[in-house]
Amino acid sequence: MRIFLYKLGVFFAAAVTFLSLGFYFYYYESDVMELYGYKVYHSLIKSQNKTNNVKTLILGDSAARQAYDNYTYNNDTYSLASNQAISMAGQYLLLRNFLEVYDTPKELTVILIYRPSSFANDLDQKYTYQYFLKPFYNKKNIPYLTDYSFSKISKVPFNNLVNLNFIKNSNWSPPYYMGNNDFLKFDISKTSEEYLVKMKELCDSYQVKSFYLKCSFLSNNISESDINLFQTRIDELNLTEIFQGYFKEIPLRLEEYNLNRS
Repeated sequence: MRIFLYKLGVFFAAAVTFLSLGFYFYYYESDVMELYGYKVYHSLIKSQNKTNNVKTLILGDSAARQAYDNYTYNNDTYSLASNQAISMAGQYLLLRNFLEVYDTPKELTVILIYRPSSFANDLDQKYTYQYFLKPFYNKKNIPYLTDYSFSKISKVPFNNLVNLNFIKNSNWSPPYYMGNNDFLKFDISKTSEEYLVKMKELCDSYQVKSFYLKCSFLSNNISESDINLFQTRIDELNLTEIFQGYFKEIPLRLEEYNLNRS
C-alpha cells in the first residue's frame, strides 16, 4: 500500500508539473503587449502616467479608439480609449487613475465616446476575464467596486485565481458567457448605470471643467426606432442629464467624426 501511494503521489506530481509547463509554454506571455487585449494594458499604463498638458481626455470603446487611437493622441488630446469589454467599471477606473495624478482638472474636458450597444456590457461577456478581471480586479481597485460588480464577478469562473502571475500574464481565460447574443440590442446594464453616475460624481469632486458622452459613428443599418428605444431607456434610468447631447448629429462613418460637434 505504501509503495502504491508513493507511486500515485509521484504520478500526480509529474502530471501537475507537466500541465503547468504546458500551460506556461502555450499561454504565458512575458511581454504585456503580447496579451489579448494589449491595448487595454496600454491605456491602463497611460492612465497612471503623470502629464499636465492635457486639455481633452478621451475614454471609450474600440470605435472611439479608431477615431482617437490610444497610441497616437498623447498631447493636449489624450486618448485612453480601448474596448467595451472593460465595461463601464473599467472606464471609471481609468478615469480615476488619470485624475489622481493630474494637476489641473479645472482645465480638463472629459469625453466618453461610446456606441449605444456598448452600454449593455454587464461584466457578463466571454472577454470579461481577459479584458476586465486581469487588468483591473486587484487590491488597488477593489475599494472602488460596487456590491453589484462583486456579485457579477463572483459568477465568473476562477475569478479568485486571476492575480496569480502565471494566470494574469497569460492568454488563458475560462469559458464564460452570460450576456445577450444580440450585439445590436441597445440597453444600459446595471454596471453601466452605476459607473456612469460614479464617473460624473468623480468629475464633479475633482471640479473637472466638463464631462459628457458622445455617440461614436454607427453603421447605416441602425434605425431611428433603435435610437428612440435607447433614449426611452435612458429616461427610465434617470440618466437624461448625463446623456445630454449624446444623440445630436450622430456621425455614421469614421471620416465624419469630429469632436467639435456637441
